Amino acid sequence: MRRIAPWLIAIAFYGLLAPLGLADIDGGPLGWILPILTAVGCVLPLIVAHECGHLLAALVLRLPVAGMRIRLTETSFVRVRPSPSAPALPLRFVVLHLAGPLVNLGLAYGLVRFATGDEVSDLARSCVLTVFLLSVVIGVANLLPHRDSSGMHSDGARIWSWIVHPAREREALRRAAPRPMTAHPRRREAATSHAAVTATSPGAGPPSAP
Repeated sequence: MRRIAPWLIAIAFYGLLAPLGLADIDGGPLGWILPILTAVGCVLPLIVAHECGHLLAALVLRLPVAGMRIRLTETSFVRVRPSPSAPALPLRFVVLHLAGPLVNLGLAYGLVRFATGDEVSDLARSCVLTVFLLSVVIGVANLLPHRDSSGMHSDGARIWSWIVHPAREREALRRAAPRPMTAHPRRREAATSHAAVTATSPGAGPPSAP
């Protein structure tokens, strides 16, 4: 419940913010309830879009994908494990970690363009702008360097680390290279590079965004 509560607060906040911003106070109960329901239904698709951005970037950059997880109440991520000696790794990882937030910001741009159309009703505009706000916060918060409660770094933190400390990141990949099953799997997994959005942390949404 501790992981769900921040999302419920955030969804209620952004669901109410859009009607207030449009001064759609005369829309009746539906004008308040429908944007909240829309936000509830769109949180997971926004996380999926974020992770698919990372996955597509990994495939285009030919970074071997070691795993992918999408959760609403836990950390979602795309895990890659390239060779530490692979060429242009810093640039490829910067693009990899940028891809997820850029997908969210691109979706936000498309949503706001749609919401500003003349043929869109006030109620539909409220719903679309609620999703727009959530998508912006997910994208921007992931670009802010931070570490979530599980110890996973945000996309912004990984980008900064690959730019400033590329040798250290390569060494982390080297330590995470496959070893016999009797080796320390937890330690090996902890050293693996992640492209992540955190569903219960500042990285994935507004509940505790810095």
